[in-house]
Amino acid sequence: MAGDRLAETDPALGSFEFRVVPDGSTSRVVGSSGGVGVPVPPGFDAARAMTAPLLARALAVWSELGLELGQAAVVSGDGRFAALLSLVALWRGALPSVLLGQGQGPAGVVVVSFRPDDPEGSLNALKMAIATRPSAAFVDVSGRASVLDLLFDALPRYGRLMLAGRAGERTTIDYYNHWHRKGAVILARVIDPAADLAGSTPGPSGMHIARAFGLLADDARAAACLACWQSDKDGSEVRSTSPSG
Repeated sequence: MAGDRLAETDPALGSFEFRVVPDGSTSRVVGSSGGVGVPVPPGFDAARAMTAPLLARALAVWSELGLELGQAAVVSGDGRFAALLSLVALWRGALPSVLLGQGQGPAGVVVVSFRPDDPEGSLNALKMAIATRPSAAFVDVSGRASVLDLLFDALPRYGRLMLAGRAGERTTIDYYNHWHRKGAVILARVIDPAADLAGSTPGPSGMHIARAFGLLADDARAAACLACWQSDKDGSEVRSTSPSG
């Protein structure tokens, strides 16, 4: 992130770009696909402004999955957006918010290490992390078949799972045991915050933009969001300080 331009490549989102452009006496955030973008509230610097579409998309994910206070939230995947999703779940009252991957997570998030050489151990650790919760919402942004196999096994009865990984490895679903018998809700979505800004009105996360700007007006929450993008080159290490609530 430099100046008024954010250009990144993330495992969950692919390559994307946001810019802050002048609009009379104010400014707007636009994506790489153009469009009208969204107006920036007074007093926002470029870094906070360009974080808003990403935060809005994370809010939209959990809203669609109906994550409620006290339910478990699980995000599987590595990179910056996965960390942001786990942070937003924490803010929505997830108990716990779990990040399943191979890196670190924001403060307050329970990190379960995914070990390809020991999937059974990873599965048991994930089940233990959410064992006391009556319901859960999962989001996969890894697209890896080995991770999806683990999630289908761990998904509790009446759980919700959103498949949003870009890698798209082929996987086999045991329809009866992993879906029908559990009464699970399984969704498939493409997460593209830049495309949300491409039309004449904001896309799927548009209704959450105002909420995102409201959260980013708080210095502690803004710092926590921005910290999700302060990682090493492959996005596998994330450091964050999360405010409570």
